[in-house]
Amino acid sequence: MRPAPITIVSPLFRTGAYVEELVNRVDAVMRSRREPWNLLFVDDACPSGSGRIAARLGHPSVEVAMLAANVGQQAATTYGVIAAEGGTIVIMDSDLQDRPEDIPLLLGGVEPGVIVAAGRRGDYTGVAERITGTAFRLARWALSRGRVPRDAGMFVCGEAATLGSVARSGDPRAHLLSRAARLDVPVTSIPIERVPRRDEGSYSSAQRVAMGSRALWTLVSSAAPRRFDWPEVEWLGHDAARRTAKPREMEA
Repeated sequence: MRPAPITIVSPLFRTGAYVEELVNRVDAVMRSRREPWNLLFVDDACPSGSGRIAARLGHPSVEVAMLAANVGQQAATTYGVIAAEGGTIVIMDSDLQDRPEDIPLLLGGVEPGVIVAAGRRGDYTGVAERITGTAFRLARWALSRGRVPRDAGMFVCGEAATLGSVARSGDPRAHLLSRAARLDVPVTSIPIERVPRRDEGSYSSAQRVAMGSRALWTLVSSAAPRRFDWPEVEWLGHDAARRTAKPREMEA
């Protein structure tokens, strides 16, 4: 696959049921824009083999990085951002709560040196998750001194140079937007509706709590991050044989 100016990075973990629909909807959106693109899935050691499901679709614009061990949603996303080759990167979940049809809204807000995030709107979670999610985003906004908007989710877009510099900083398991705040990279938000999850979700509540805790710790800690040992990776998909980089060989 040739380098493309737009790379869509999407971590996979127990979301194989949505992969084909996600690919088809992204394909429809990007074809209508008449711009070259690729969709980079990062399989976070998914026990149900979501990445192999994606690879079997045989779409010429889809690549899959199969991580040999589970590293968590943010680290999987970090790997995808570092591995992306596009001039512009879009990051989105693979469970279709983020609608592919909203990708153009984010692309339209891209500015040099700025990360554009979807400002979450809509009734898309249960009461408990809504309360904890709101509390987390409020704490992140306060601890970042307003540098991360209160409504910003992880459906984001930005130039590869900007997102790449953030991805290579700090603990790769920490929330990307928290790391952006530590680097004083501006984050803006655009109101975008999110749809309800179709099942109970991919990552567990414990994993989400751990991710949120790291996000907040990143904003208050002055300690240098520990070395992160990346697992091995296998590349699948169209022209994947050209891929040689392993996570441990990548700066992070």
